[in-house]
Amino acid sequence: MVRSIAAGLSAIAIALPAMAEDTPAPAACPENAEQVLSDMYDYLRGTPEASEISQHFDTLGAFEESCANDPVILGRVAFNYATMGSIMASQEARGLMLDQSFYLAAQQDQLIDEEDEAQRRMGSQVNFLMREYIMKELTRLYTNGYVSLPYEGEAENIFSTTCPWVDRPADRSRAVAEAQGLLNAVKADIDAAPVKSVTYRLEGLYKTCRSVAPDIAWIYALTLSEYAEAALADGNTEAQQQYAEWSIGLVQNMLDQKDRITLPDIVLAEGESHIEAMRSGYLAAE
Repeated sequence: MVRSIAAGLSAIAIALPAMAEDTPAPAACPENAEQVLSDMYDYLRGTPEASEISQHFDTLGAFEESCANDPVILGRVAFNYATMGSIMASQEARGLMLDQSFYLAAQQDQLIDEEDEAQRRMGSQVNFLMREYIMKELTRLYTNGYVSLPYEGEAENIFSTTCPWVDRPADRSRAVAEAQGLLNAVKADIDAAPVKSVTYRLEGLYKTCRSVAPDIAWIYALTLSEYAEAALADGNTEAQQQYAEWSIGLVQNMLDQKDRITLPDIVLAEGESHIEAMRSGYLAAE
């Protein structure tokens, strides 16, 4: 993945050379990797010189390869790629960096040992990054024409047959974090988060990540309510009713199964009121 990112970056004017195919990976993860990456993160959040971006990119690639089995280091590398992407002027450069961050989030998720406090803590931090930044930015970039990793199968409506994230409790699940990130993308700028693309990811997560399906369904329902509200504002009665019915269906299906599945507390507390709000706010309007 590093080489494909580097190749893409070398094609745009940011002076990042592609890594040579025969470049050997470092023998071992450096002992000071965490400190170096922490210092780099602080630097990138400032005002780095464009001429120094290449050096930092190469350093991240080296850590990604030499520390490939360390989820704490991979988490820090993911943060640095995302931060580097935020300062790129080119849409393609931003997308490539954020794609790499998304890719590393997936790699890191596979490695986290829930019994290791440092790994679990870094997992929570990467979940935060997914919720608050990665999905919002990759969705916006996709809307503007950059085909980001999460949306590669959207055109053909092809989603993984298995959950793309590790099965974990909802409060530590990256599937739930991604879903929340999609909802946040819609709330931040609904025009940059088209319903077809966002629901492609949410539907895929809902169908494949069954252990957290109720949590994802609730986020999915809230996302659809955002689209219903936007359709109402636009005077699109047909769309507003379609999204409201879709949202109601997700919540009602969960409530109908409450004796057989464990529902999130918020669904038990707010599920009926959500359905009523959808009915009165969007289905009654003509």
